[in-house]
Amino acid sequence: AGDKRNHSAKDRAKDKEKIDSIIRNVCGERGGKVLFPVFSLDRLQTILTALYEVYGSDNSFTTPVVIDTPMGIQITHLWDKILTKDRELWQSVIGWQNIRYAESWEQSVSYQEASGPMIILASSGMCTSGRSVSWVKRLLPGEKNHICFCGYAAEDSLAYMIKHAGAEKRLIVDGESVRNNAGITSLFSFSSHACRKELMDLYTKARYGTLCLVHSDEKGKVEFASELK
Repeated sequence: AGDKRNHSAKDRAKDKEKIDSIIRNVCGERGGKVLFPVFSLDRLQTILTALYEVYGSDNSFTTPVVIDTPMGIQITHLWDKILTKDRELWQSVIGWQNIRYAESWEQSVSYQEASGPMIILASSGMCTSGRSVSWVKRLLPGEKNHICFCGYAAEDSLAYMIKHAGAEKRLIVDGESVRNNAGITSLFSFSSHACRKELMDLYTKARYGTLCLVHSDEKGKVEFASELK
C-alpha cells in the first residue's frame, strides 16, 4: 500500500465514468459480460452502490447484475445493520430490480453458461479462490468480455498475473491454459488502503521503535522504506 498512487473522491467520479463507458460498450453494444472480482465485505457493497448510482434511475438499463458469492450475499442482506450513514441510499440499492443472486453452485453455473450481456460481482477480489476464478476462466478467452479489478492484488495472485500478462498471453487458471483476450481495467479509487501520502503523514508523527512494512509489492515497500527513513 506504499506505492506512489494517491486516490481521492475525484478519482471515484472518474472511475464511475470508466465503469459506465465499459459497460455501455461491452454489455450494450457487444453483448458481452463485465466481471468485477470483489471482496465479500465492503468492496462488493461499494461497487454495487456505484453501479446503482450510475444506472439506478435509468429505466432503459436492463442488464442483470449478478452477485455470485454466498458469503457476499449474506453480508449484503445484513449491510443496513452495519451502515452508520447513507442507509436510505442503500435501501434503494438493495431494492434495485436488476440485481440477481447466485447462492448455490448450480445457480452460478447457470449464469456462467447463459448467453447475453451481464454484470457479475464475484469473490474473491484477487481471484485466488471462490467463484471469481470460475468466472475468469469462462470470460478471459472472449474478446467481447471485460474484467474490472478494483483493489490491491498480491504478486502471487491470479488477479496480478492477469493485469500484467498482456493481450493474448496464456495463463493457467484452475489448472487449465487460458488465453488472455478479454479487456482489463484497474480501478484504484475503490481501494480501502491508505495511499503513500496518508501513510507518510501517519508514520512521521507516530511513536514506535520498529516499523514493519507489509501488504505491498517488494519494489513499493523498498521505495517507501527509503523515503520514510
